[in-house]
Amino acid sequence: MIEQLEEHFEVSRAEAEALRLLADGLTDDEIAGRLTISVAAIRSRLHEFYDRAGIHGRRAVAWAKGHVACCLAEPPRAA
Repeated sequence: MIEQLEEHFEVSRAEAEALRLLADGLTDDEIAGRLTISVAAIRSRLHEFYDRAGIHGRRAVAWAKGHVACCLAEPPRAA
């Protein structure tokens, strides 16, 4: 799953992990707890990604939720 995010969005593993948890609806504090790093580190990872993607603020969260979910959706199975 993380590998799909890394490849699809050209992000680091750390950014991919944070994006996946963000898309799952976790707050920065919850993501930091899950990844056992500081909230400042989470915010830095996400903001670096947002800057590269040209998205900011609440739009960034909505974007991440939609695009990460789309990237992780299983492709249709062949009949």
